[in-house]
Amino acid sequence: MALRSLEGDYGMKLDQYTRQHALGNIIWPRYTLLYNSDLPDIVKELKNRNLYLFDLWGYVPGSGPGGYWQQFKVPQKTLDLFKNELGDRWLGMDNGEQDGRYISTFALQFYPSGSARERQYLNFQHHFEGLSDRLGNKMATLVSLNYGHYFLKEEVYTLIGAETAQGLPNTQIYYSFIRGAGKQYGVPWFGNASVWNRWGWKNYVGNANNNGGDTKGTSLSLLKRLMYNHILYNCVAVGFESSFFDKNDQLSPIGEIQQSAYAWVRKHGQPGVMYTPVAIMLDFFSGWTFPRHLYTSNIYRVWGNIPYDRGDYMIDGILNMFYPRYQDASYFHDETGFITPTPYGDVADCILSDSPLWLLNQYPVLILGGKLNGGNALNDKLEAYVEKGGHLIVTA
Repeated sequence: MALRSLEGDYGMKLDQYTRQHALGNIIWPRYTLLYNSDLPDIVKELKNRNLYLFDLWGYVPGSGPGGYWQQFKVPQKTLDLFKNELGDRWLGMDNGEQDGRYISTFALQFYPSGSARERQYLNFQHHFEGLSDRLGNKMATLVSLNYGHYFLKEEVYTLIGAETAQGLPNTQIYYSFIRGAGKQYGVPWFGNASVWNRWGWKNYVGNANNNGGDTKGTSLSLLKRLMYNHILYNCVAVGFESSFFDKNDQLSPIGEIQQSAYAWVRKHGQPGVMYTPVAIMLDFFSGWTFPRHLYTSNIYRVWGNIPYDRGDYMIDGILNMFYPRYQDASYFHDETGFITPTPYGDVADCILSDSPLWLLNQYPVLILGGKLNGGNALNDKLEAYVEKGGHLIVTA
């Protein structure tokens, strides 16, 4: 993934990113493209170059008017233009970091705040139905927590991925949930590593705003490891969000990492199917998420407003067994927790209890995490899984 802006001389920018420096073939621009007077010409240029238009970002519910983020409705004629001209190379609007924003802002507004988890799911679902309706119901999601299953269930998503590093959670568990959701609903996944952290951002053009600089933000070491992690996780697209060039318009160290990764993939192709023999099953209505994270100062909460119960602590314990100290991601300057040493390897996918039997049968080992509801239907499904030779681990 490459270009994040088509403002100004878009032909020159497309040449620079996709041809001169070979950084990728996916264009990931800000929502302002929708209102560009040259939009038909830009779309025609993307079509002629066989580029993908992906995940137009910048929509935030409740924002505006003015400011960097906006709430808006995509004009139908624009959606028709993308569909008719780009076809399958139009990958949809952005549901970006919105699960985190929902937890931080909207979950606490519902009354009563501590209502049952089923009610919490319906609140969540209603919120995101409105979001996808306003954006045209062809979507890609960049999750900021682990609620991707609920998005993909709507069958309007082309891709699912996560922004890693920054002030965000552990990448291994991120992609455990993403793989589980993607496999269930047949949606491929992508990878994105951020140049930001909690204390600043990395750039090579001398921009000191928001504590920027070439020694700030995510380390080059972590950025490179995340890039290749995502490739090995079978992501269909990977990339960074900015800082590809220095003040002389030459490739920065970040640009060189992406250029090398793109060349490596073109030379070697996919690295093979990632082997994940273990599935960890959570209840569909669980709403479980990381014990602490960027979007709230309230720790140990599900759905943003309900304290962990014993089952939720159990899920945390199981994940901590596979990925020790994963909870530390983003809280330490030494980048502890983003990629943790694991005694078992990256072997687990996280799934929900509505997973069909054909999906369960792909995993030799199934671990039940937390409290599960589902009655006889779930019981029959688990019995059928065991009868097919699966190993079911239950902790009473």
